[in-house]
Amino acid sequence: NLKGLYNLFQRVIVVNKTDLPAQWHPDDLPGVPPTVAVSLRNDAGMDELGRALAGMLGAGEQLRDTPTLSNLRHIRLVELARGALARATDAAQASAPEELILADLQEARGALEEITGKRTAEDVLDKIFAQFCIGK
Repeated sequence: NLKGLYNLFQRVIVVNKTDLPAQWHPDDLPGVPPTVAVSLRNDAGMDELGRALAGMLGAGEQLRDTPTLSNLRHIRLVELARGALARATDAAQASAPEELILADLQEARGALEEITGKRTAEDVLDKIFAQFCIGK
C-alpha cells in the first residue's frame, strides 16, 4: 500500500518542469500525498517549495532563545561555509560542472562539521600525515 509507505516519512514531493505540458498528474497515483509543483526554468512554485520545506523542518516555530555565535573560530567557519555556499550557488546558476559545485559544497560541509565536532582540523592533518611522507 503506497499510502502506508508514504506515511512513514516526512517528505515533500516535488513535481518539476511544470512549464511543459503535463504527461501525468499526481492525483493519478493512488495514495500520494500533496505535491509542490515547480519549474526551475521560470522559478514558478519555488516560494511554495521553500515554505513547505521550512514547515517540514519546523522553521516556522518561534525560538525561545536566539542562537548566537560567540566563538571567533566558529564565526570564521560559518563565514567560510557561507562563502562556499554562495560560490556553489553561483556556479550552479552558471551551469558549471558538477565537480566544481560539489567542491564548494564539500568545503561548506567541512567547515560546519568542524563546528559540530564531527570533523576537526586535527583529523585532517592526521590523514595528510598518514598518507604522505613529509620532512623525512
